[in-house]
Amino acid sequence: MMILLLLLVIVAMVESYTFYLAVDSQNPYWVHHVYAPIEYALTATLFSIWQKKAAVKKLFRLSIFPFAILCLWDILSGGSLNDLNAFTASVAYTLYMGMSAYTLLNIDQKNIRSTFSDHRFWIGTALLFYSAGALAYFSFHATIVTDFLVQVWALHEGLNIVAYILYSVGFICQARSWNQAGA
Repeated sequence: MMILLLLLVIVAMVESYTFYLAVDSQNPYWVHHVYAPIEYALTATLFSIWQKKAAVKKLFRLSIFPFAILCLWDILSGGSLNDLNAFTASVAYTLYMGMSAYTLLNIDQKNIRSTFSDHRFWIGTALLFYSAGALAYFSFHATIVTDFLVQVWALHEGLNIVAYILYSVGFICQARSWNQAGA
Protein backbone atom coordinates (compact mmCIF):
# COMPACT_ATOMS: atom_id res chain seq x y z
CA MET A 1 0.00 0.00 0.00
CA MET A 2 3.01 2.29 0.42
CA ILE A 3 3.55 2.03 -3.34
CA LEU A 4 -0.03 3.13 -3.93
CA LEU A 5 0.35 5.98 -1.48
CA LEU A 6 3.53 7.10 -3.25
CA LEU A 7 1.73 6.89 -6.59
CA LEU A 8 -1.18 8.98 -5.31
CA VAL A 9 1.20 11.63 -3.96
CA ILE A 10 2.94 11.76 -7.34
CA VAL A 11 -0.46 11.98 -9.08
CA ALA A 12 -1.41 14.94 -6.88
CA MET A 13 1.87 16.69 -7.68
CA VAL A 14 1.52 16.02 -11.43
CA GLU A 15 -2.10 17.17 -11.52
CA SER A 16 -1.28 20.31 -9.54
CA TYR A 17 1.68 21.16 -11.73
CA THR A 18 -0.14 20.54 -15.01
CA PHE A 19 -3.06 22.64 -13.74
CA TYR A 20 -0.62 25.44 -12.93
CA LEU A 21 0.94 25.18 -16.41
CA ALA A 22 -2.45 25.24 -18.10
CA VAL A 23 -3.62 28.26 -16.08
CA ASP A 24 -0.33 29.99 -16.91
CA SER A 25 -0.98 29.29 -20.63
CA GLN A 26 1.94 26.88 -20.86
CA ASN A 27 1.82 23.45 -22.45
CA PRO A 28 1.34 20.78 -19.74
CA TYR A 29 1.51 17.74 -22.01
CA TRP A 30 5.25 17.13 -21.63
CA VAL A 31 4.71 16.32 -17.95
CA HIS A 32 2.45 13.39 -18.85
CA HIS A 33 5.08 11.98 -21.19
CA VAL A 34 7.52 11.86 -18.27
CA TYR A 35 4.90 10.72 -15.77
CA ALA A 36 3.41 7.83 -17.81
CA PRO A 37 6.31 5.35 -17.41
CA ILE A 38 6.63 6.23 -13.71
CA GLU A 39 2.93 5.63 -13.14
CA TYR A 40 3.08 2.39 -15.08
CA ALA A 41 6.13 1.12 -13.17
CA LEU A 42 4.51 1.79 -9.79
CA THR A 43 1.15 0.33 -10.81
CA ALA A 44 2.64 -2.82 -12.36
CA THR A 45 4.86 -3.30 -9.30
CA LEU A 46 1.92 -2.89 -6.91
CA PHE A 47 -0.28 -5.35 -8.77
CA SER A 48 2.59 -7.82 -9.18
CA ILE A 49 2.99 -7.96 -5.40
CA TRP A 50 -0.62 -9.09 -5.05
CA GLN A 51 -0.29 -12.04 -7.43
CA LYS A 52 -0.01 -15.61 -6.19
CA LYS A 53 1.46 -17.09 -9.36
CA ALA A 54 5.17 -16.37 -9.80
CA ALA A 55 4.82 -16.25 -13.58
CA VAL A 56 2.16 -13.53 -13.37
CA LYS A 57 4.24 -11.54 -10.88
CA LYS A 58 7.17 -11.75 -13.27
CA LEU A 59 5.04 -10.85 -16.30
CA PHE A 60 3.68 -7.71 -14.62
CA ARG A 61 7.18 -6.61 -13.61
CA LEU A 62 8.77 -7.51 -16.93
CA SER A 63 6.17 -5.36 -18.73
CA ILE A 64 7.64 -2.21 -17.14
CA PHE A 65 10.74 -1.97 -19.34
CA PRO A 66 8.93 -2.52 -22.67
CA PHE A 67 6.34 0.08 -21.67
CA ALA A 68 9.09 2.60 -20.90
CA ILE A 69 10.68 1.83 -24.27
CA LEU A 70 7.28 2.30 -25.94
CA CYS A 71 6.96 5.73 -24.30
CA LEU A 72 10.41 6.71 -25.55
CA TRP A 73 9.70 5.32 -29.01
CA ASP A 74 6.43 7.26 -29.18
CA ILE A 75 8.29 10.53 -28.61
CA LEU A 76 11.23 9.74 -30.90
CA SER A 77 9.14 8.39 -33.78
CA GLY A 78 7.37 11.60 -34.54
CA GLY A 79 5.41 12.18 -31.38
CA SER A 80 5.89 15.45 -29.60
CA LEU A 81 6.24 16.45 -25.98
CA ASN A 82 3.86 19.27 -26.88
CA ASP A 83 1.04 16.86 -27.74
CA LEU A 84 -1.11 14.63 -25.58
CA ASN A 85 0.39 11.16 -25.12
CA ALA A 86 -2.87 9.53 -26.17
CA PHE A 87 -1.23 6.43 -27.67
CA THR A 88 0.92 5.45 -24.68
CA ALA A 89 -1.87 6.39 -22.27
CA SER A 90 -4.28 4.14 -24.17
CA VAL A 91 -1.79 1.26 -24.04
CA ALA A 92 -1.26 1.80 -20.30
CA TYR A 93 -5.00 1.89 -19.56
CA THR A 94 -5.55 -1.27 -21.58
CA LEU A 95 -2.81 -3.03 -19.60
CA TYR A 96 -4.19 -1.65 -16.31
CA MET A 97 -7.60 -3.09 -17.15
CA GLY A 98 -5.98 -6.48 -17.72
CA MET A 99 -3.98 -6.31 -14.48
CA SER A 100 -6.92 -5.20 -12.40
CA ALA A 101 -9.37 -7.67 -13.97
CA TYR A 102 -6.92 -10.54 -13.45
CA THR A 103 -6.39 -9.48 -9.84
CA LEU A 104 -10.13 -9.19 -9.19
CA LEU A 105 -10.78 -12.62 -10.70
CA ASN A 106 -8.13 -14.18 -8.49
CA ILE A 107 -9.12 -12.70 -5.15
CA ASP A 108 -10.08 -15.52 -2.81
CA GLN A 109 -13.84 -15.26 -2.88
CA LYS A 110 -14.76 -17.37 0.13
CA ASN A 111 -17.71 -15.16 0.85
CA ILE A 112 -18.92 -11.73 -0.15
CA ARG A 113 -17.93 -10.20 3.19
CA SER A 114 -14.30 -11.24 2.84
CA THR A 115 -14.23 -9.93 -0.73
CA PHE A 116 -15.62 -6.52 0.28
CA SER A 117 -13.15 -6.25 3.14
CA ASP A 118 -10.18 -7.02 0.87
CA HIS A 119 -8.28 -3.86 -0.05
CA ARG A 120 -7.21 -5.44 -3.35
CA PHE A 121 -10.87 -5.62 -4.40
CA TRP A 122 -11.35 -1.88 -3.93
CA ILE A 123 -8.03 -0.88 -5.48
CA GLY A 124 -8.53 -3.23 -8.42
CA THR A 125 -12.08 -1.99 -8.93
CA ALA A 126 -10.90 1.63 -8.79
CA LEU A 127 -8.19 1.01 -11.37
CA LEU A 128 -10.52 -0.97 -13.63
CA PHE A 129 -13.24 1.68 -13.43
CA TYR A 130 -10.89 4.60 -14.02
CA SER A 131 -8.92 2.85 -16.77
CA ALA A 132 -12.04 2.00 -18.76
CA GLY A 133 -13.16 5.63 -18.73
CA ALA A 134 -9.69 7.00 -19.35
CA LEU A 135 -9.15 4.57 -22.23
CA ALA A 136 -12.28 5.88 -23.91
CA TYR A 137 -11.16 9.48 -23.37
CA PHE A 138 -7.59 9.04 -24.60
CA SER A 139 -8.50 6.73 -27.48
CA PHE A 140 -11.04 9.16 -28.90
CA HIS A 141 -9.39 12.42 -27.83
CA ALA A 142 -8.35 13.33 -31.36
CA THR A 143 -11.87 12.80 -32.72
CA ILE A 144 -13.77 14.72 -30.04
CA VAL A 145 -15.08 18.02 -31.29
CA THR A 146 -13.26 20.86 -29.52
CA ASP A 147 -16.53 22.42 -28.30
CA PHE A 148 -17.45 19.15 -26.62
CA LEU A 149 -13.98 18.48 -25.12
CA VAL A 150 -14.68 20.32 -21.86
CA GLN A 151 -17.77 18.19 -21.16
CA VAL A 152 -15.90 14.98 -21.97
CA TRP A 153 -13.01 16.07 -19.71
CA ALA A 154 -15.52 16.80 -16.92
CA LEU A 155 -16.89 13.25 -17.29
CA HIS A 156 -13.33 11.93 -17.21
CA GLU A 157 -12.67 13.88 -13.99
CA GLY A 158 -15.90 12.53 -12.50
CA LEU A 159 -14.60 9.00 -13.08
CA ASN A 160 -11.36 10.09 -11.48
CA ILE A 161 -13.22 11.21 -8.34
CA VAL A 162 -15.11 7.91 -8.12
CA ALA A 163 -11.82 6.02 -8.51
CA TYR A 164 -10.24 8.01 -5.67
CA ILE A 165 -13.22 7.25 -3.45
CA LEU A 166 -12.73 3.54 -4.20
CA TYR A 167 -8.99 3.86 -3.49
CA SER A 168 -9.92 5.44 -0.15
CA VAL A 169 -12.14 2.49 0.71
CA GLY A 170 -9.19 0.22 -0.10
CA PHE A 171 -7.00 2.15 2.33
CA ILE A 172 -9.70 1.92 5.01
CA CYS A 173 -10.00 -1.86 4.48
CA GLN A 174 -6.23 -2.24 4.73
CA ALA A 175 -6.12 -0.18 7.95
CA ARG A 176 -8.93 -2.29 9.44
CA SER A 177 -7.10 -5.52 8.64
CA TRP A 178 -3.94 -4.15 10.30
CA ASN A 179 -6.00 -3.21 13.39
CA GLN A 180 -7.61 -6.66 13.53
CA ALA A 181 -4.24 -8.36 13.15
CA GLY A 182 -2.84 -6.31 16.01
CA ALA A 183 -5.83 -6.87 18.26
